[in-house]
Amino acid sequence: MSIIMVAAAIYGVLQLALIASPVRSLRLSTVMLTVAVGVYGSGVVAALIELGYAHAVESSATQPLVEAMGRGSYTVVPVVEELAKLTPLLLAGLNMKIRYQLGLTDYVVLGAATGAGLGLYEVLLSHLLDAQRAAPYPHGGWMLSGGLSFSSTYIPDLHTVLTTWLPASLGSLDLSFTQPSLDTNLHLAWGAIGALGAGLLLRGRGWRRLLGLLPIAYAMGHHTLVNYTGSHDAHPPRWITSLLGTADDLVTYAPLICLAIAMALDYAQLQRSKQAMPAVLLNTERTGNAAIGTLTTFSSRCLPWTALIALRFARMRRSLLYAAGRTDPDRLELLHAAVAGTVARIDAVNQDKMWDSGRIRAYLKGARPSRPWRRRWPLLAVPVILMLPSLLFLGLGSFTSTKGLQKHFTTGAGPTFLMWFGIAGLVWALIQLALLLWALRTTSRQPLAEPQAVLRLRVFTAVGSILTTGLLLAARYRGTPLNGDVTDSLAMLLAALENLELYAGIALTILALAALIMLFPPGGLVLAGGGILAGAASVEAAQAAALGTAGVLMMAQGAHGADDGGEGGQSSGSSGTADGSAGSGPGKGPWQATDDIKGPAAGKQLRFPNSRHTVSGSKSGEVKESNSVILRGQEREVAQDVSDIAQGRAKYIKDTDRYEVNGRTYGVEPSGTVYPDSGPGIAKLDRNEYAALQQITKAKGDISAAPQLTRNPRFTNNPEAVQKALKIYNGIYP
Repeated sequence: MSIIMVAAAIYGVLQLALIASPVRSLRLSTVMLTVAVGVYGSGVVAALIELGYAHAVESSATQPLVEAMGRGSYTVVPVVEELAKLTPLLLAGLNMKIRYQLGLTDYVVLGAATGAGLGLYEVLLSHLLDAQRAAPYPHGGWMLSGGLSFSSTYIPDLHTVLTTWLPASLGSLDLSFTQPSLDTNLHLAWGAIGALGAGLLLRGRGWRRLLGLLPIAYAMGHHTLVNYTGSHDAHPPRWITSLLGTADDLVTYAPLICLAIAMALDYAQLQRSKQAMPAVLLNTERTGNAAIGTLTTFSSRCLPWTALIALRFARMRRSLLYAAGRTDPDRLELLHAAVAGTVARIDAVNQDKMWDSGRIRAYLKGARPSRPWRRRWPLLAVPVILMLPSLLFLGLGSFTSTKGLQKHFTTGAGPTFLMWFGIAGLVWALIQLALLLWALRTTSRQPLAEPQAVLRLRVFTAVGSILTTGLLLAARYRGTPLNGDVTDSLAMLLAALENLELYAGIALTILALAALIMLFPPGGLVLAGGGILAGAASVEAAQAAALGTAGVLMMAQGAHGADDGGEGGQSSGSSGTADGSAGSGPGKGPWQATDDIKGPAAGKQLRFPNSRHTVSGSKSGEVKESNSVILRGQEREVAQDVSDIAQGRAKYIKDTDRYEVNGRTYGVEPSGTVYPDSGPGIAKLDRNEYAALQQITKAKGDISAAPQLTRNPRFTNNPEAVQKALKIYNGIYP
């Protein structure tokens, strides 16, 4: 049954996350991680504050403990729990990079996740061991006896969960046991509403920030009404009943309304930023086509890789667009370069012939490090082993048909067995916390905020799981437990903790290890080479972190496409002919020039520039005093320029012996081979810059595989030459 409770909480968050997909900038895995933060972060924060409140009340002699704690359930608890849901978002938002790269939609979805997590925490604390007293419900699900109450607790089956909008983990049955009711997940709804307010506070400007207080106040107010009515269910005032009924009717749609508001504001921000940053638009977008149509076309080129690239590129670009105009442009330089470079690569390989499944498999096989799991397998195997008893106890054993398994863990040596695994789990959590803190420094240098946000969320989870064990021990052994009269379903988290068996709480805590599994570095960084990881504050790191292995494959396809003569690659003329010119082919000439043309092109067969003038061809090109290279994706334009020269459409400049066409200038050799001189899409390089490009191209962009760049004085004394060459290779120059 615990599995169904968890599934209900996660499913509600998934519903909102999928609706938010058109403008969401965070991965789905990040959203799911935030549910764990709600359980072990927000839940623990709330319990700690309630613990402090309990001690304060206990030390006061002005009123009985039971009365004070009962009043606290509707005065203190709503404020504490709603703020606890927002605490992870506010703490993450203290970092300017994270604050501005997240859109309002991201905040709403993350708030729903922390709310669902905190609600799940309450439910699990109260019903971890209920398999012993549960009975199957004839129409699906399970029911728990309510004693003398007029209703029973109802635990839905999976079908009911999947067919309910924002389902709660628990429902209710009427006195006849024939009318099950599964309401909206209130904590999820309140979290989404409050998170809209948090997003407005963090991203808003001027007095508009104050508008963020309204959703937060609404969430706290509704929470207070629910708790007050629950603690005075015998004779609640009529006006409170009426007000609560109205709020309950709205709460089902409130998260959707908040999400719609956030998505509308985010969409407007995206459109404004696109107008201010034309370099991040794909070629077809610049002609007026919608981004979704362009990316959908590209995503179908070679499934699943192009679909992954399109999806991840869209999220990375949204992060940049959300931050545009909200922070210093210098802070966005690397991220802007990463997005612009990815745009150039997508435009260059947006053809079916550029993608070959066999070549992809061969590349993955050749590029993947040998035995990659030798040092990484403990990071996965150890937590799985440590969690196995808890998964059997709280997961598989929570159903009525398998309750014997749960009973095995609750009798005899079972509790001691769980306790020892709990101690080992805490030790592993401390080790993981140390690794996470060590990785914070490297991750914080990345231009993209999401890796840093994910690391912080994992830190919150690690700290929360460790503190949870401390709370369980304190609640179990402090010697002055709370009176049982306040441990109803609407009471404090602390009361639920004190009534929870210690070994069961420890078993629940161990499951936090699932959120701490960190296989670092990501696959994209592994395939891209160690040099990228060493320079986390780089364009390559941002692209690898955002696009992963699929992005590295796109880079490889672009390079292969160029070498194979694809028009979308670096050049189709990388296979030279005997006279040193690029070979002919569709769209690549040769072009017969008319005799009446002025200058050296008259009457000649004009050929596409030599391969040394392309990025891929530079690896075998001659290094000269002055060099020029056609930038990635500009080959079609250059081919069209040569065609225009042959047809007499170019302007001949006698003083420089050059042809000018479409803003670019070209020279013509006696053999008829055209060479680029200057203009848009053509980079001028000196000897050092071209030599650096040659080394980078030979190493396929992996700086660590080009030792000359860090040893040869011509490069070490001219770091700007290496940077320029690297930008040209990555397609982000100028």
